[in-house]
Amino acid sequence: MAVEILPISEARLRLPQMVKDVDRLSERFIITQNGKPKAVIMSLEEYEEWSETLTILSDREAIKGIKRGLEDLKADRTKKFEEVFGESLNLKVKISHEAEKAISQI
Repeated sequence: MAVEILPISEARLRLPQMVKDVDRLSERFIITQNGKPKAVIMSLEEYEEWSETLTILSDREAIKGIKRGLEDLKADRTKKFEEVFGESLNLKVKISHEAEKAISQI
């Protein structure tokens, strides 16, 4: 995932291609104004992931629950879904690297 820094004047000219690149290639662009970073362009999917992560990180009870769950995993105090509910679960959970890192620091 590439991050490119460019001035707002150049971003204006390249905006259509930048939108394609963030969507297709997961690129990010940092837009500067007068040489200072002012905005970021990223895909909507990535923005939604970041937003969800921030929502979870702002909920102290959720963080406590996540930490307890991680501690239980490390201590092997878990049961498989099938053992608890008698059926298999075909659900994949995706957690971003940023979220995992943030949770471990709390």
